[in-house]
Amino acid sequence: MSTIRVFLIDDHEIVLQGLKKILQKAHDIQVVGEAQSGREALRKIRSLEVDIVVQDVALPDMDGLEVLKQLIRIKADLQILIYTMHEEDPLAIHYMRAGAKGFLTKKDPSAKLIEGIRQIHTNKKFITAKVGELLLDNWQNDKEKQSHTQLSSREFTVFCLISSGKTITEIAEELSLAKATVSTYRKRILDKMGLKSSAAMMHYAIEHKIVPKV
Repeated sequence: MSTIRVFLIDDHEIVLQGLKKILQKAHDIQVVGEAQSGREALRKIRSLEVDIVVQDVALPDMDGLEVLKQLIRIKADLQILIYTMHEEDPLAIHYMRAGAKGFLTKKDPSAKLIEGIRQIHTNKKFITAKVGELLLDNWQNDKEKQSHTQLSSREFTVFCLISSGKTITEIAEELSLAKATVSTYRKRILDKMGLKSSAAMMHYAIEHKIVPKV
């Protein structure tokens, strides 16, 4: 059995140490690197041989969805397992649509992490039963669901950043876009969701548990 090379991304040192301790129990898994921010991860992964990335969604310097997209652009064959404290279906749907191969919450048993890594390594998707139910419910009722399901992955990224309180200038810098482009995305989002302002976006995101209340 070949060794599965894993890279960890989480902004909490204690979580990284815990993940490494869990994965040490698996003889076929080797942690080859770690990062506590999106930019650090992108920089390190360019020069490493990595099979699977275990990535949190809440990072201090970049939107998690953008990190996932850039990872795939850097190395198209990377398999990415999202590992987060959030189990809400909007996050799961957008990360899976953007290219993640698995979605696991930190509330799940630690053995699920090892199981997920092994399953993804065989080019299969991995989600827990609870997340699967959330995804199925959302997809089956897509036309009747909340308006954020109409957003593209890029629009959803901008929506999350605006809803977290970031300015157009800050978002443009983080996503390497022109401010006019971000403003265009904002208008599209407002039009699609039937909202009137950034404040309304923030209220919607909190109400639907897409971003935490600040």
